[in-house]
Amino acid sequence: MHNCVAIVPCRAGSKGLPNKNFLMLGSEKLYQITLDQALRCVSEVIISSDKNLEEELKFYKVKQHQRSPELSTDQSTMAELMLELIRQYELQNSTIVLLQPTSPLRRDEDILKCIENYKKNNFDLLFTVSSQDRAVLKSGFVQGHKFIPVGEPEFTFMNRQDLPKLFRPNGAVYVFNGGWFEKNGGFTSTNMGVVEMPSENSLDVDSQEDFDSIARIYKKYSKN
Repeated sequence: MHNCVAIVPCRAGSKGLPNKNFLMLGSEKLYQITLDQALRCVSEVIISSDKNLEEELKFYKVKQHQRSPELSTDQSTMAELMLELIRQYELQNSTIVLLQPTSPLRRDEDILKCIENYKKNNFDLLFTVSSQDRAVLKSGFVQGHKFIPVGEPEFTFMNRQDLPKLFRPNGAVYVFNGGWFEKNGGFTSTNMGVVEMPSENSLDVDSQEDFDSIARIYKKYSKN
């Protein structure tokens, strides 16, 4: 893909599931599955890690960004990392494709569809979503004794099947322009596009339970 750069963030530390980006899934580590996928879809790939991966990456045509300690803590944000990479690698004119290793069930076609839709439309940011239980729309915040609906007030009293379909970002793919992101200072926008992914492919590794579920699905795919 012309003028596209894939970024794979690969921090070693994690509270929810220690060292999760380096867990073995099948015959590869999680981050390697994403690297292979990135290289199949995008010509230029940058992996950002606080761990020295020089030996493990010797057979990969990728650039390794050594992440600073300041950007490797649990308090560090993805936006801060993106800004550093955009400035260091001068990606202001590039279409950035952010691929997180914790979404190993993501398909190549999901990435390519996101890039295609982003380039065809005038979105600031495009990302993948999966369907969400629409009953969430009946929820709200409580301030003192007052109920504040998360959506339209009438949603609180509607039958679940009558509520509008609901989707959530699944973290698998994000596409945006580097210059826009630098100027904007982060992901937040009112002009966002989406590509829907099947729920089964949208699982994200955040806990041991998540990883075990993904491992079972991954094993089933590998047999087919």
